[in-house]
Amino acid sequence: MKKIYLFISFLAIPVFIGMVKLFLFTDSNEENFTKGIKAFDTENYNAAIIYFNWVDKKKYPEVIHYLGDSYLKIGDVSNCIQLLQEVYDKKSVNNMNELSKLVNLLGIAYSKNNDLKQARFYFLEAKKLGNQNSLRNIQILDSLEQVQKNAPDINQ
Repeated sequence: MKKIYLFISFLAIPVFIGMVKLFLFTDSNEENFTKGIKAFDTENYNAAIIYFNWVDKKKYPEVIHYLGDSYLKIGDVSNCIQLLQEVYDKKSVNNMNELSKLVNLLGIAYSKNNDLKQARFYFLEAKKLGNQNSLRNIQILDSLEQVQKNAPDINQ
């Protein structure tokens, strides 16, 4: 009987240590970021926004892109622009690859807001930072501007 108790004790100790580590040392930022990514990947953007807003953006700067993209996916262009514009103005992202994605996304947000001048500015900035998607976005913007230029004025 003593051997059984000893055996169970040896099994229980690692489980107990694992539970203590999980509950005491789990980073809530990491947990919310992971939950946000899962929500984003399953196109549950409202839930993703909630989780991403609980993440420390200095500790997880990549969350900004996901948060901005989530705002765009639900059609909340103004919150997307506000978030990304603040990050751009403060130059608070040091990773050039991440910054180029954010600047390109800011261009997309401005184009969805029908501010094509600002959209072009940010697409060109993203291009300078090496974002390849910005080249395609500039071409789309050129086509859109051409259509608007050639479209008859319906108010006449």
